[in-house]
Amino acid sequence: MTTIKYAITGGIASGKTTTLSLFKLLGFPTFNADKAVKTLMNQESIQQQILTKYPKIKSDSKGLDRQKLSNLAFKDPKVLQFLENIFHPKLDKIRKKQIQEANRNYRKGICFEIPLLFEKKLEKEFDIIILTFCSKKTQYERALLRKRIDRTKLSRILNSQSSDTYRKKRADFKINTGIGKNHTMSEIKIILNKTIYKKCVK
Repeated sequence: MTTIKYAITGGIASGKTTTLSLFKLLGFPTFNADKAVKTLMNQESIQQQILTKYPKIKSDSKGLDRQKLSNLAFKDPKVLQFLENIFHPKLDKIRKKQIQEANRNYRKGICFEIPLLFEKKLEKEFDIIILTFCSKKTQYERALLRKRIDRTKLSRILNSQSSDTYRKKRADFKINTGIGKNHTMSEIKIILNKTIYKKCVK
């Protein structure tokens, strides 16, 4: 039995990470792309690569000022593309390694959180695509509770992402995370019953 590869995607503050954590609670190996980027960002070689290109984003301690970098990236598409060229090949390598490990260990499924799945045309790498969404009001409220995100930055982020209408047409399953965590867990179990357990019977 080949491990089923699930991908969770959706807009900012749409409930992706919470949904991923529920997969983990059910015993699935998981991967969070944003957390992986933060870990990679700690590598001195990557920091130097970025600072060589954009020396003005140095912090007072001469290190990388991540807030300055984040603000610059969402203002200038060229900066964002530069960062994606650094991180996406590394993330791809990590994902493939985790999939190989899951297959070796005969895991029924593995779940990835991929925020820019459709934007980066990665959907063919996964078996099942799950879209998380919620009302715009809930999305804004969640996002603005995060540190270092104001309405201007939030607007730039939303403009850089695909619309929910576009995502819904291409996702295999959709979960409204605005109803609550219990509802999200129920929806995950429905998805598993329709995919992984059904496949195991064949």
